[in-house]
Amino acid sequence: MHAKFLRTRIRAAAHVAGVVPVTAGDFPGRIAATVFLAGCNFRCPFCHNPELVAGPFPCAMTLEELGEWLGQRRGFLDGLCISGGEPLLGPKRVVEIARQAKAAGFAVKLDTNGSLPDRLARLFDAGLVDYVALDVKASPARYAEAAGREVDPRRIKTTVELLRRWGGGHELRTTILPRLHTAREIEALGHWVGGASTYIIQPFYPTRTLAPNWRAEPSPTPEVLGELAERARAYFASVIVSF
Repeated sequence: MHAKFLRTRIRAAAHVAGVVPVTAGDFPGRIAATVFLAGCNFRCPFCHNPELVAGPFPCAMTLEELGEWLGQRRGFLDGLCISGGEPLLGPKRVVEIARQAKAAGFAVKLDTNGSLPDRLARLFDAGLVDYVALDVKASPARYAEAAGREVDPRRIKTTVELLRRWGGGHELRTTILPRLHTAREIEALGHWVGGASTYIIQPFYPTRTLAPNWRAEPSPTPEVLGELAERARAYFASVIVSF
């Protein structure tokens, strides 16, 4: 990846690009809000938040406004999800947002693609994260196709191992597309990162995608999702199909 492209994505990660004021489904066991940070180092062709990857990058509020907004929701919310894009492209911004959330009395959940384990470890050391959702895009052999760029699968594996050593609440999840995720591919993924984690499989929906031609990709049927879940149960502590 060119340095100019990386700098653009890192600057974009400073933006609070969007806010979901309340969600009961994003943070297990909590009523939460979700903030989205712009910028991503992946180019997943099926990404359903393309404006956070390719731009133009919106700015929903400043950090000062976010802090005030969170403070006004004390007693109503008990969690904040930090999502993207890839939030860890802007680690200082994530730290600041997480500290704001903690000051308001909220637990913090982070969504990540797992490519920046060192930055995630620093958040753990600072005690700023309570739950992590890691998107595992595909088996190692199909990772570049799923991520839209070359990815070192060892970094994803390192993040999985870090999560298990940390011991906090976490999940691994995969968005299922028939072209990428056959039963054999799910078995390969399980061999690679299986272990004491909850694994969530969720269907791809052809609505918005980063690569327009991927909107023609079909959603997996419930039967296919059920079959893949059964294959995955041989490798993970818990497997959930999420619609």
